[in-house]
Amino acid sequence: MASPRGRAWVLGLTLLPVTALSGLGLRPAAAQERTLLEETFGGKEPGSRPGPWVYFADEGNEAVVAEAPDLPGSCLRLTRSGGTVWKPMVSGWASGEADSPLQLELDWYLPALSEGEDPVLFVTIRGDGNIGTVTVALGGPGGVAVPQGGGEWAPLGFPLRAGVWGRLVVKTDPISRRAEGAFDVTVSQGDERAEYPNIPFRPNWQGDHAAELWHSPTFQVGGGSPERPREAHLRNVKLSTASPREFR
Repeated sequence: MASPRGRAWVLGLTLLPVTALSGLGLRPAAAQERTLLEETFGGKEPGSRPGPWVYFADEGNEAVVAEAPDLPGSCLRLTRSGGTVWKPMVSGWASGEADSPLQLELDWYLPALSEGEDPVLFVTIRGDGNIGTVTVALGGPGGVAVPQGGGEWAPLGFPLRAGVWGRLVVKTDPISRRAEGAFDVTVSQGDERAEYPNIPFRPNWQGDHAAELWHSPTFQVGGGSPERPREAHLRNVKLSTASPREFR
């Protein structure tokens, strides 16, 4: 298995490789995990939209249960060929844990990567309704990216591949930490695995940070056209409370 990869710049901060931080002794006592939301999409009827998820898809776009590519069982498939900026979108309801560290984990599959500047799949933990406090983008330049100022993306340099299942784990500070909060990203695909710690929480366009967990997590597909639709597949999604992050 590959070792954690090197440095990436995000919001002017250096994301050090995990191996450079492991000797700091920051090992908080583990807290009892409590699952807030969990869905494998296995055994669900193809073409259905099972709860507790909320689905938004306009004409030409789709968000439904489908057969998982290259694996037995089902997954959630999001397809975009145009329409509004934020559809298709699927959100899972979770709230009331503003002071708890959180962990979001999921398996993802992209049949094709972006040929432009915009990513394919956006994974977000939202607070206060519509503030995307934590966002990770997959399938664009740099493979995996996180937002920085001006609507741009900071690539993390992970060697992401199309047509191969991968796993994403995001561990965050409590939403109530607001501008002082941060999150860690772990991404793996095949034999490649990397961790990127201490990525700052993102404010909204007005500069506001969320103070409570609300309507989260959220998945969206960007770009696409009728001639070249974009597609993303998800399964084994879990959002839970967690012990505090080790990296500060």
